[in-house]
Amino acid sequence: MLLFLTNSFWRKNIYYVVGGVLGKYAICPDDTVRVGVSCNESDETDVDEEEDKIPEIKQTLDELLNEIENAE
Repeated sequence: MLLFLTNSFWRKNIYYVVGGVLGKYAICPDDTVRVGVSCNESDETDVDEEEDKIPEIKQTLDELLNEIENAE
């Protein structure tokens, strides 16, 4: 799991995930990365309303690391 975190302004050693579920990247055994969900698709819960669903973002670990390295 790769997490994008920010520290708490008020409390030392307390961190929060930046961007909610979009700040959580699951690194799967097949070297793919899934954003906001686990690698095991059966762990996902069904959401009734279409607008509440997070679009699945799946890429390779190399692609993600390349994006991070080239970020401005």
